[in-house]
Amino acid sequence: MNYMVLEYRNDRNKYFDVSIGDFYDAERWIIKMKLSIIIPVYNAEKYICALLAPILSTDYDLEVICVDDGSTDNSVSVIKEYKDGRVKVFSKRNEGAYKAWQYGLRQSRGDYIVILDSDDYIDDDYVDIIMDFINTIHADILFTSYFIEKENGEKTVCEIGLDDGLYEDEKLNLIKCKLLGARVPYSKATKVVRRELYIRMLNSTYKGKLKDYEDWLTMVNIFSMAKSVFVDNRAYYHYVQHSNSVSKSTVSYNDNYNSFLKVLNFMENELRSKIGIDNYNSFCFRGLYFLLGRSVAISEYDLVYKIINNNLFHDNILSSDLSKKEKIIYFFKCIWLVKLYKFLKKKLIYLNNSKN
Repeated sequence: MNYMVLEYRNDRNKYFDVSIGDFYDAERWIIKMKLSIIIPVYNAEKYICALLAPILSTDYDLEVICVDDGSTDNSVSVIKEYKDGRVKVFSKRNEGAYKAWQYGLRQSRGDYIVILDSDDYIDDDYVDIIMDFINTIHADILFTSYFIEKENGEKTVCEIGLDDGLYEDEKLNLIKCKLLGARVPYSKATKVVRRELYIRMLNSTYKGKLKDYEDWLTMVNIFSMAKSVFVDNRAYYHYVQHSNSVSKSTVSYNDNYNSFLKVLNFMENELRSKIGIDNYNSFCFRGLYFLLGRSVAISEYDLVYKIINNNLFHDNILSSDLSKKEKIIYFFKCIWLVKLYKFLKKKLIYLNNSKN
């Protein structure tokens, strides 16, 4: 049988390998390989084939680790239809994509890791590009652009904003602030990362529960440890905004805000010294800019107002080396949101008085 299907057994605190009727033994998978592709899977039976087909059409030395996170559809059955020994299926209780890919990472054997979403898809030459990088460049991270695609086929490209090429030593330090402040860095799917960086990240990352900003914290951690990054501005990965996507479901503004504060506090205590003050400020700016750019319910504008009046964010942004244009955009956005907040507040008071 080509597939390994694991079930967690609470009584033994181990995973049971259904395919052989015995408990999982990591020593059986000690053989190393060049690339591990990790895919957290949850109710992706409609999309997973589009992602797997171009990967498995190659004959490269790689493994595809699909971690089923308690799917209630036929995702696992669809994956098992691919009769390819490079595919490994792990089943676990539902804990979210963050825990799923971390579990897959612990089972991986590849020198390099890439983590993909099960309801996205890739270009046919995506794996070719990765393997060429692994065989010739040997940097810690391959960093690419990606497409954001709507269900109607409309596409936009999220670009990195840096020249193609290898960044290391002082050259890497000079652009880390831009890397951490860009929109692209926080998507794991656009990074091929040396495995040891991910493993080190597991031992130093935030241990609590987060409902958002998990990718942000992961990538800040990874970039803080990287000694070399290769930039390729071409886009090979398609991030698809499915209207009914489970893996891309939104969280409330309150959860979003609380997660951001948890990440920020963790970075303040654990990572600020590693990534530097400018990189930390850049992260603060982008995180807040993202928060203020989200569509929110009227009931959540008290929280938006709280964010805008938080001196911590303003101080970090003013002291950063971000461009004047970015700072101006940020503050105009704050002014606009304050005005909108006051207008909506008056509107709510008026409506409440009218009812009474």
